[in-house]
Amino acid sequence: MGHSPQWGLNKICGAILPAIPERFVSASRDGDENMLTKLCRISQCAIQNCLTKNGYDEAKCAQFVDALYECCQAFYERNGDNAATVSCPKPNLLRLKMEQRKRGVR
Repeated sequence: MGHSPQWGLNKICGAILPAIPERFVSASRDGDENMLTKLCRISQCAIQNCLTKNGYDEAKCAQFVDALYECCQAFYERNGDNAATVSCPKPNLLRLKMEQRKRGVR
């Protein structure tokens, strides 16, 4: 019997999450594009792991969504709105989502 795609994502993310080195965080502050992209992917994995562990209750994972959005905002500030990464929503949608979250709309 094969593994579902969901299992594969959890395995990949589970392998990445325990090792979020401070160098990723500091490198992203210094503008290292590759590290910033990895940090956003790690944030994306944190959301997936949280949802899986909490029965897909999004309210219990809000802090991870906020962290991803902040990472994505830094990515677009560094690389411009024409940049793309699979971990982040498009810039206009990201700005809308961040504004909604500031107003308490989740």
